[in-house]
Amino acid sequence: MHPFSRHGWLLTHAGLIAAALLTLSSPSSALDPKKNLRQYVHEVYSMEQGLPQSTVQALAQTPDGYLWIGTQEGLARFDGVRFVTFDKSNTEAISVNDVRSLAVDSQGVLWIGLTGGGLVSYERGAFKAYGRKDGLVDETVRRLEPSSSHGLLIGTSGGFSVLKDGRFTNFTKKQGLSWDLVNDVLEDRQGRVWIATNKGLSRYENGKVFKEPTTARLDDAVIRSVYQDAKGRLWINAWKEGLYQWVDGELWRFGAEQGLDNLMIPWMHEDRGGNFWVASYGGGLYRLESGRFVAYTEADGLTENSLLVLFEDREGNLWAGA
Repeated sequence: MHPFSRHGWLLTHAGLIAAALLTLSSPSSALDPKKNLRQYVHEVYSMEQGLPQSTVQALAQTPDGYLWIGTQEGLARFDGVRFVTFDKSNTEAISVNDVRSLAVDSQGVLWIGLTGGGLVSYERGAFKAYGRKDGLVDETVRRLEPSSSHGLLIGTSGGFSVLKDGRFTNFTKKQGLSWDLVNDVLEDRQGRVWIATNKGLSRYENGKVFKEPTTARLDDAVIRSVYQDAKGRLWINAWKEGLYQWVDGELWRFGAEQGLDNLMIPWMHEDRGGNFWVASYGGGLYRLESGRFVAYTEADGLTENSLLVLFEDREGNLWAGA
């Protein structure tokens, strides 16, 4: 069966939810912003259906349509019907089962970041491992961001790496990074690269890394995630402190007053329908509506309030790893 075939149940009409996964879906090709959050469809799946483990930390989709799911006990490939697991027991390049990050580049290569196991690529059915011996700055890969101009941007627990033309270039505090533990990496529409660290925000530009001077208010904050929306606004989460929108050099804070009761935000996403979503760790899923955030939690039917990652597939379904 072709991945996500419309034979049988439809992913565009039904969602997927478990201790691991949630999908919000709508009969159209995009999630309708006029719908109440409780009107979206979801279903329940569990390890009994083939997930290797119930903590989903990363999601990606390759050009062949497969959804790839990173868990603490292996990498799963999902075709809309069944899960196939790749881990250290059956895949030599995967030395550690804890999959922390996933990304697909413009050539269709799947990149896999492991906790303590380095970086792995998957191309044309073959896996290949990269580690310190190959020049990677640290073997706990926390975030991956493919870039057509810069190469593969890699955030790790020990610094920031750039993989281009088969060569790693590394940056730590000694090279200007604000802190060695990197939580997120974003290339914005202007080609600027933002690096969220455990002590402020850094930028990568012209082969150099420097501490971002215009966010002095957040210099000592744990920056957990950074995102740019369709209007070019930069969203920055300072863990437990607030969600900030950065516009024209000014920071605007969102918190409980705007409906955002939980300020531990590992992931943000704006879908093709213009909905801006926030995944929180403990507060469920939020959507921004007319300047205020509306929550979708266990009380509304969500299976798990602690979310780790958001991903929109090519059919317009929103997936959340929990």
